[in-house]
Amino acid sequence: MIDGTPMQFYCWDNSRTKMIRLYLFAIKDVCSRKIVGFDVSYSETRFNILNALKIAVMNEGYLPSEIVSDNFSAGKTEEILDLKEQMTRMGIKWRNSKVGNAQDKSYIERFFGVFQSVECALYEGYIGEGVTSKRNNRPNPDFIQKMAKKNGLLMPNEMKSRIATMIAKYNERNISGRKSPNQISNDMPKPNAIPMDSVKTALMFWSKTSHTVKRGMVKIKVNKIQHTYEIACNDTKLKLQNKKVAVRYNEKDLDWIMLFDYKTDLPICECKKSIKTQMGHVDLDEAETLKIIKSEAKKKSYKTHIENEVKKVFDKGLNEANLDELELTHPLSLEKNQVNSKESKELLEIFYNENHITKDQEKLKTIKPIGKIERSNIEDAHDFLLVKKSLGKGSLKPI
Repeated sequence: MIDGTPMQFYCWDNSRTKMIRLYLFAIKDVCSRKIVGFDVSYSETRFNILNALKIAVMNEGYLPSEIVSDNFSAGKTEEILDLKEQMTRMGIKWRNSKVGNAQDKSYIERFFGVFQSVECALYEGYIGEGVTSKRNNRPNPDFIQKMAKKNGLLMPNEMKSRIATMIAKYNERNISGRKSPNQISNDMPKPNAIPMDSVKTALMFWSKTSHTVKRGMVKIKVNKIQHTYEIACNDTKLKLQNKKVAVRYNEKDLDWIMLFDYKTDLPICECKKSIKTQMGHVDLDEAETLKIIKSEAKKKSYKTHIENEVKKVFDKGLNEANLDELELTHPLSLEKNQVNSKESKELLEIFYNENHITKDQEKLKTIKPIGKIERSNIEDAHDFLLVKKSLGKGSLKPI
């Protein structure tokens, strides 16, 4: 069950000019009572919800088979709708609590009451439970001002740290002799859990954009700053040339991204950020020199890969034609490049006569072939190398 509530503490805003209350969005595992994920922000937004769910996945490694929430306004945003669609594909049911049935989401609401009376009440500055609570002892605004002057107010990050600590203590606390939420969660089986991996996490929680691959590079802009990534596998790089792909990235960790098929969302590969090199030769240290060497080695490797792929195509054609070699005909010797129509011949004759060009001078020379294709035997060489030396593991292979 998931829900949010304003915290019963005041703190300063970032400019230290206004007293505010932060908003806690929590995700509760009903069976163990454990808060598996949460987020604290200025208000309940789609990002508030996404961050809480992402922390739950990072913390637990799975998602439940069912999620219950109220009909919050952010549920109609593009990000949340996309998230629900991805969850449906994985077999996760997300439903809204039944209207008029207060018990349908009672566990998460009960948590907020216990959390405030047991954990929050231990700290100075606690102003009481929510206004609708029967145990409400909310002070008036004058009293809040006096408390702020006497004890001082925390900054937003300090208050977030306090709330996170209270959540952790709630998960550890034994109440009335019962096991703590952490103990119950660790001991119980999880038959309906949906395991999460890096691909599912990227599909559900990472930001999405698109890009057309050029020269094996992917470029995206995040907060008006351009980031460049390189496709490591030469074969994947060649296949994606000039193709549009879906790019998913984590704004808090832009060292790598994941590429997906633009239409089907099937994973393609992951890409690391491209190495920046200083090409000037003045004051180059050892690290910069090594970067340049690596960059040039990658370019050479990609060029060699393309040449080998071309040779494979030629070899296949020669095999089909049962030939060992094939001359490449010069385009000028082809029938379509000859002067054949009566009108064109008459035009040439007029021009030759006017310029005193004789028959011997107008005779075309034999056009020689422009080249020759021969078997490269690249497959035999490849087999030979496989026998002599086994291939090592690649650092970044297609998923």
